[in-house]
This record gives sequence, C-alpha cells and structure tokens, in this order.
Amino acid sequence: MRIALIHRKGQKLGGVERFAEKIRHFLEKEGWTVSHLHEGAFSLPKTRLRRKKAFDRACARFVHKQASSLQAVLSLEKIDCNATHLRLGEGLHATYLQKRAYFESFLKRWHLRQSRFHRHALAVEKKCLENPRLNTLFCNADMVKQEVLARYQIPPEKIVVIQNGINWSEYEGPFASWREEKVALHRRYDLPSCFHFLFVGNGFVRKGLWFLLQAFAALPKNTHLSVVGRCKTLPSCKRFVRKHKLENRVRFFGAQNPTPFYQLADCLVIPSYYDPAANVTLEALAMGLRVVSSTANGAAEILPPTWRVDKPEDPRVLQQALLTALQEKKTEESAVKKQDLVRSFCDQKQLRKFVQHIRPV
Repeated sequence: MRIALIHRKGQKLGGVERFAEKIRHFLEKEGWTVSHLHEGAFSLPKTRLRRKKAFDRACARFVHKQASSLQAVLSLEKIDCNATHLRLGEGLHATYLQKRAYFESFLKRWHLRQSRFHRHALAVEKKCLENPRLNTLFCNADMVKQEVLARYQIPPEKIVVIQNGINWSEYEGPFASWREEKVALHRRYDLPSCFHFLFVGNGFVRKGLWFLLQAFAALPKNTHLSVVGRCKTLPSCKRFVRKHKLENRVRFFGAQNPTPFYQLADCLVIPSYYDPAANVTLEALAMGLRVVSSTANGAAEILPPTWRVDKPEDPRVLQQALLTALQEKKTEESAVKKQDLVRSFCDQKQLRKFVQHIRPV
C-alpha cells in the first residue's frame, strides 16, 4: 500500500517535523510505501503567501497524478490537496486569530483582518476540514475537537482524538540524575538556591511570557525564573525585567535543549493564549515537574484542575497559581507522582493508535 505523507518543513525543527519523522518510520514498519512531500522537495517562492499557495498546488498536482497508486493521503498541515487523513497538530487558524485579536491593538486587529495570508489560510482551513473526501480528522486534544465542531460542518464521527506521546527513553537517564545535575547547573549558571520556575517556548507573545513576567514580578524574592526559547520580542522582555529590577531573578537562556532546565526547575509555567497541545507539558511531567498551564493549552486536559488557569492574562489569577505551586518544591517522591500523570502516553503506543485509523480509502 502507498501513502502520501505531507508536511511543510523537511528538517527536524519542531513538533510537527519530529512527528512526521516518527510516523513515516512507523508507517514503513507497518508495510506502507511512503511518498514524503515537504517544501524541500519543490522549488518554491520565498514570500510567505506565494510559498504556501505554490506548495499547496505542488502537493495537489502530485496527489492528482498519483491518484491511481495512492491508497491514502495523510497531511500533517492544512493544505488544499484532497487529503484523506488530516492531523490538526497546530489547531485551528480561526481560533488562533480570534484569541490573538483579544490581546492586540485596534490597528493590529485591523491588519489581521485585512491580511491576504490569513484570509487565504482561513479559506483553506474551511475547505480541507469540510472536504467530503476527508475520511479522518486527527486532533491531539478534545479542546481542538470541540473548536472544530463549533466552527465547521464536519460529522463528529470523522474526528479522532489522540494525544501526543512521549519517548520515555529520552528522559529515563536525565530523570535518574536530576538531583546531581541540579547542583551542577546551579554552579554552572551561578543561580540562587531557591524555588525555580521555568518557561519553555518560541514565540513569547502567544506562549504568554508577558503574562508570566507580570505575575512573577509580584512573587517573593526567593524565587527564580528561567526562560528557554527565542522570540523577536526578547529586547522588550529584557527591558521589562530591568524596569522591575528582576535581573537577579529572571534569566534568558535562548533556544536550546530544555532537558537540563527540567532537571533544574521545580515548576513549568505555560500561560499561552492558544496552544493546541504543548509538548513541553508532557516533557515536564516526565521529568517530575509540577505544571501551571492556561486552559487554552489542549494538553492541560491531563492536568489536575488546580494546576489550570482560565485567565493567564490576569496577573492576580496567574500569581495565585504560582504561589500555590511554591508550596510544593520538587522532591524524589513528588517527581514520581508527576510522572504517573503521563505514564500511559508512550509515543509508540500513541503512534500505533494513530496508524490503526489510517486505512486505504
């Protein structure tokens, strides 16, 4: 059996790219012949809108020409190519724009409404989700499923919710040595011995770093925040830190492997205004951290209700959640209990569930 696997970027950059690599290997093990389509396979324009349209057309041409030999077309992104199976790993663009507009200025909201790129993305989203040829729509959180049903005309029985998985072998070693590494990291970065909060993510605005900085500024002084990730708003974030005299309590470490910081931290904070299912939620739990997350993160569905925040943009609400987290510093015993929350989310198990729903159409 032959399947076309479609996603944009060919390198192992983010969650979608890593999932594409895993699902390709898993499908091949199951006997599928995989035709892998990504941007690197075509000569495309550089501008964002023209590039997206050209990639969609290239994929559509391939699917049309190879239709007789393809038993299924699996797209990991919203692309106008008559996919039979679609994974909505990045959630809905319509919901993202709605949530983003709430925090933007009037001028920026106007620009978002007028943007040709966003209007095209919304049109493609509607077309591919309501396409009669779509056999199965995969969502990685029930939150995303409910958003789809509220916005688009799609039979509920077509939607399958399969949460993201975690490769436990990557975290067994780091978890076993977290106490020793925590001490070493304190020395390496000259960090204070206190309760450590952690923020991990690229794109500080959507991920809610501004909300976190405002709430953190009012916390007791014997607390520390490490920020791992990159964003063009970094200079503004640093100015906020200087203005509020937080230089000794907030450190920016740039984009790098977050695992050592999971060893260092006591609590991960994810105050996103929209995050379909943040993988760092599972990673932090696998490393034994408490997680404070906004309810706009689909992965927060696996967290205890007291760890979830409805309005992260309200500094008082988020601050209260952080103060509650301060009462439980990471220990050997508490870390093992946190792991139990994601013990069943083995990536191979989740991939097997996924592939079981990919049948020839």
